[in-house]
Amino acid sequence: MSLLPTRFLAIFLILGLAACQTQQATQPDSGAQQPEDSAQFGDRDDGLPPAAEDGRIRVALLAPLSGEHRQLGRSLVNAAQMALFRLAGEDFELVVKDAGDTARQAQNAMDEALNENVQLVLGPLFSQSVSAIEPQATRAGVPVLAFSNNREVAAPGIYVMGIGPSNDITRVIEYATEQGRSRIGLLTPRNAFGRAVQQAAQQAASRYGAEITRQASYDPEAVDITSEVRGLAQSASQTSSEQTVTGSAGPGATGFNALLIPAGGREVENIAPLLPYYDINPENVQLLGSRLWENGNLGREQILVGGWFAAPERDNWRTFARQYEDLYGNEPPRVASIAYDTTALAAALARDAEGGDNPVVYDEEVLTSSDGYTGVDGLFRLRPQGEVERGLAVYELRSDGFERLEAAPDSFEPLIN
Repeated sequence: MSLLPTRFLAIFLILGLAACQTQQATQPDSGAQQPEDSAQFGDRDDGLPPAAEDGRIRVALLAPLSGEHRQLGRSLVNAAQMALFRLAGEDFELVVKDAGDTARQAQNAMDEALNENVQLVLGPLFSQSVSAIEPQATRAGVPVLAFSNNREVAAPGIYVMGIGPSNDITRVIEYATEQGRSRIGLLTPRNAFGRAVQQAAQQAASRYGAEITRQASYDPEAVDITSEVRGLAQSASQTSSEQTVTGSAGPGATGFNALLIPAGGREVENIAPLLPYYDINPENVQLLGSRLWENGNLGREQILVGGWFAAPERDNWRTFARQYEDLYGNEPPRVASIAYDTTALAAALARDAEGGDNPVVYDEEVLTSSDGYTGVDGLFRLRPQGEVERGLAVYELRSDGFERLEAAPDSFEPLIN
């Protein structure tokens, strides 16, 4: 079976948005676009046997369509519809299952999907649900494109599609190092996310020749974290002005000329006023953020203005979000692009496989193509151990928004065996 080149698949995933609105307009109105089951996606009632015997390629979408997160789950289904009606061939069928909010519900949804002989699973959203269905997927030999961004649940055949610290933290440290900001301090929350950031930062520093010189963690629920910031400030004061500008450091230097604060929203807003109070000056110490800086209005915190962070190209997202809002009447959650990209990938690969000799459309060789694929969130490629490598842009936070400092790559470097 031939592989879809990256540039060719990009046409399917990105330009498909432009035509999506016209095709979707013939579908039921918004009151019927919130399916509780898979009926409106082409379930058959004609007595034919399931996918492997009737020639249809069935893919399951596991989303929380009941419970606390049902609105989010329905947004995932909406995004999948956008890709489905644009890209799916006649023999492609998306089977939607309610994965609920719990691991048990996800397992039940997975059982239902496997009973319908699906060849690929999209979702679920929550990391505990991904872990819960992993044994079922492994036994059945069915790959999973999970919407979680927790790399701890990645495994062979279980691909973590969400954009996590291994993506954006790696990219911003790469860029900072290129700009001479190679002595990096970390201020991270004391939780699983913070630990993932620390791991990604250490790996990126080793890869790009930077050094993590100081680390501090804080309780994200705490009202007062001044002691942690004060400790970091004392380290920063040990860096000479020459070291700050050039990124060089003499023997025994322990300061840093870049400070990574991955938190977003109110958490980073609470941290921001403490920085100038303890003389962490952005003229000397470059602030680095995570993709969470993309959300909200952090530019109103003057101390954060000029900070760098990595995220997908914003133009692609704006195009997608505009089309989604035109169709469904509300703004999509940020994770909706993952549902669109995975559905588009599944449909495009199924179309490419039409007439081929390989009955396994989504085998590992195809999914882990070294060239990768391109979607709303840019360039990505799946790795055999379940991690997903992404090409991200670098942005600078401004008082009125963002400015792109460096575009996302349009191709990956060749893999080294």
